[in-house]
Amino acid sequence: MGWRGGFDAILGNPPWDKFTVAEEEWFARREPQIALTKGKSRRAKLISSLATSDPALFGQWRAAQRDAGAFSLMCSRSVGHFPLTGTGELNTYHLFAELATQIVAPRGHVGLVVKTGIAAADNCLPLIKMLTDTQRLISCFDFVNTREIFKGVQTVERFSLITFSGTDIRTKEIHFATLCQAVEDLSTPGRVYRLTPDDVRRMSPLNGAIPLLKAAPDAEIMRRVYGQFP
Repeated sequence: MGWRGGFDAILGNPPWDKFTVAEEEWFARREPQIALTKGKSRRAKLISSLATSDPALFGQWRAAQRDAGAFSLMCSRSVGHFPLTGTGELNTYHLFAELATQIVAPRGHVGLVVKTGIAAADNCLPLIKMLTDTQRLISCFDFVNTREIFKGVQTVERFSLITFSGTDIRTKEIHFATLCQAVEDLSTPGRVYRLTPDDVRRMSPLNGAIPLLKAAPDAEIMRRVYGQFP
């Protein structure tokens, strides 16, 4: 029968970190000259010179690269732990979201704060399509950090509140909203729009990407257009 356990509720704001080691960021405090050098080839020469000028720092850099590569390999699709998101440029929030689908109870619910890229990034689309096709996706509300909901994060950064269920719960209509600046925006009449899983499949037949529309009237127009001209 398979495992039927899991968590009744999962709430989280997983990190939004890439697995690659960025040269500028890594050397910013360790060797500022390298971090400030423009051009990847120029930085590569300076980094290579550390092998003789500062072997200890060079060893730390190589170790950081190995660790990032090993972690990426461990989380890759080929290993099997993350068959939906373990491809391309890995990001921790992709993996956290897929893990949540695996450990939530059949009648449980998940609510996560993730980057809006989860709705359209190439290596997230298999996950979103699975949630849509199985009617587990409940809502996806897109925000812009204009009012600095997250302090210290760029004001143009976009993030989403995404909710989905376990395998035994089905949602007939998915709630969406885009470019919100505050939670109160979700109460504005017409701001939240609804689409059925069939609507999403008709509007994004190739990859299942979530249609990011402005408001409910736009969703109705799109529904009618795709209904008449599939």
